[in-house]
Amino acid sequence: MLQCKADTPTHPLPKGHNKRVEPARRLFEEHLNKILQSLKHPEITPEQNYIINKFNELRDDLLTSENQRNLINHLISVISQPLPSYVLTELRALKRNKIAGSELVDKIDKLVYHFELEQRLTNKPDISNFPIAKIYCSESLWKPNSKI
Repeated sequence: MLQCKADTPTHPLPKGHNKRVEPARRLFEEHLNKILQSLKHPEITPEQNYIINKFNELRDDLLTSENQRNLINHLISVISQPLPSYVLTELRALKRNKIAGSELVDKIDKLVYHFELEQRLTNKPDISNFPIAKIYCSESLWKPNSKI
């Protein structure tokens, strides 16, 4: 832990301090903005896109019942959210095996139940109060011969 007394004199920043610190601050800010944007607008993976496209084809089929359309709409809303890697692995297998039609609906419905994906949809984090980390860069914390 670093500790300074109130009467400790300050030292001037070394020459070129801002030139060295600014790129790190800018990279961190870009990374943080990317994370916040992904929370607001999650990207759809190719696996999710495949499932959604197949569902849209099935939903638009004239032989699909109203109950089936409602189920498909619900599954699309669940599949469109950011999903954990283990679920994406299952979706990848469905895409690779070219599963479609009512078999795809049944398998996705079972996945949603098995991995409790509906709860993830209803328990979304409120990103409006997302804490933004503050980073303070200081060369005074760095020792010349230290290994970082």
